[in-house]
Amino acid sequence: MSPFAVTKPEAEKIKVNDLITIIVRESKTVTSDSKLESKKDWKLDSALTKWICFNASQGIVPATFPDGTPAMALNWNNDYKGDGTYDRKDELTTRVTARVIDVKPNGNLVLEAKDEIRIDEEGYTISLVGECRGLDVTRRTPCSARRSPTASSTCSTRGPCAMRRAAGGCNAHWTCYGRF
Repeated sequence: MSPFAVTKPEAEKIKVNDLITIIVRESKTVTSDSKLESKKDWKLDSALTKWICFNASQGIVPATFPDGTPAMALNWNNDYKGDGTYDRKDELTTRVTARVIDVKPNGNLVLEAKDEIRIDEEGYTISLVGECRGLDVTRRTPCSARRSPTASSTCSTRGPCAMRRAAGGCNAHWTCYGRF
């Protein structure tokens, strides 16, 4: 062995419950176009031919209609056309700290992370569960969530912007009951 040779330092062993930094880059784009056409025709023709009435001397008796049989005719037409477009783009880049919950025999790490982010009145909850190669991760080098083929991530939002995206008031009622 040469006195000038530098040996490569031994790789850091990551164990269960160690903390790893993960870079999360979420980008979602949704575009939806819709068209609706509805036509409903309803017709009702009815006449009251048999009815009862109360007579003081005879009790309940069949009714007579001296002015003609009561009748009703109703026509109802409802035509509705609607067009809609929905475009949305969300991007989020952040770092979360994940806990190693298992080290597989092949060196892969099973990670779990949950983080809450608050920006003004908007809130984000990020949940990650996944497996990554142990060779790609050290305690000092962050891991990208995109490099894990088995990663499952959830990002939910709450706050005024998230509330504006939801149908409210008459729109929520129409969406639920307006189809009948």
